[in-house]
Formats: sequence, C-alpha cells, structure tokens
Amino acid sequence: MACSPASETTMSAPQSTRQIWRGHPISCRRTNGRRRLPCGRGVVRLPAPRVPSWTGKGDPMRPTDLRQALDEAIRAEEEARAFYEQAAEQTDHPGGRAMFRELAAFEHHHRRHLEELRDALAGDRPWPAYTPRDLPTRKAAEAPPRTPPSSHADALEALRLAAETEAEAETRYRGLAQEAPDRRGREFFLRLAEEEAMHRKVLEDQYFALSNRGVWLWGD
Repeated sequence: MACSPASETTMSAPQSTRQIWRGHPISCRRTNGRRRLPCGRGVVRLPAPRVPSWTGKGDPMRPTDLRQALDEAIRAEEEARAFYEQAAEQTDHPGGRAMFRELAAFEHHHRRHLEELRDALAGDRPWPAYTPRDLPTRKAAEAPPRTPPSSHADALEALRLAAETEAEAETRYRGLAQEAPDRRGREFFLRLAEEEAMHRKVLEDQYFALSNRGVWLWGD
C-alpha cells in the first residue's frame, strides 16, 4: 500500500477497531488489553472481532444472548468489509486489490446471512440454512516480478492484522456453534468458522509470499 498524501480523508470507524498507522515504523503496545499502533499520517482501521464473554462454555444460548451475539457479529462483519474495501483502494498491485475486494464481498455475504438469521429468529421462523460461498483464488499465470519486501511494509501490516482478525472470527463462530440450540444452528456457525479459517490461510500465504519473496500471489 502506498502512503497517501496528507489531504486524504480517513475512514471513520467505531472505537472498537484496531488501527494500522501508515508511513512510520510501527511499535506495538497494549492499552487495556488491546493493541494500539502509533500514529502516522493516514489510517486504515481494522475491526477487532467481538467475542462475547459467555461463548465457548457449551451451554445452549438464551434467545437474548443469541440476539446480542448476532448483532455483534453483524457489526464486526460490516467493519471487516469496510476495512477490506479501503485496503483494496490503497493497494497498488492489481492482484492485491482483487484479493481484498473478494474478501470484502465475502464479509458482505456473511453479514447478509447473519441478518437473515436474526430476522428469522425475531419472527419465530425456522433457522435458515447457510449458503456457502467460494473464494476464487486467482494465481498469477506467469512468475510475477519480485520487489523488495521493504517496499510493501504497509500491505504486510494490513495482511498480518487481517489474518489475525480472521482467526479471532473463526474462534467466535466456533464458540457460537458450541452453544447453538440445535443441529442447524451448529452447522450454520461452523460453516462461517470454516470460511473464516479459509480467509486466514489465504492472507497468511500472501503475507509470507510478500515478506519472503516480494510476490503477490493473486494475478491481475
């Protein structure tokens, strides 16, 4: 990601987001248990997935707990979509832009299904099925030109934090699956968890290719 001019407007986001500060070396510190990254000019915000404190105990959720969890998951998916859209705009490589846009579309897909589930439960309708979505990974047909990894510092930081966030989202959905009231609920959340795990692997593979070889794996 190229550093944008100072006149660039930054994306607003809730205080619960993590921040990728671009244009300066990053030294990570923690505030109240959450990483904060020192300020440079321009900012890309990365959502910090919300994992309800009551997940992972294996007990069926109360309806109020489930509604809370869905509202939180919907917000997290929308924040992730906004992050990927902005990352796409700020990435110079066309393959990198394509990858971030595919991930943004995936997060929108997740949000839409979570909203359908929330509406169905509010109307006392049956638990809807989740329709899986494929991530069309596009590998470059020819060996792409290599560039110094140092020239991709901003993109690498975005990839690292995005992979971490996807891992946390997977954990959240696996916790919700444990507490789902029936088989259809467990399958719904497990499918979401599996897709988040797939996103994490794509991001990690791209991170290591870019950091070790200066190569974007996705083709134009």
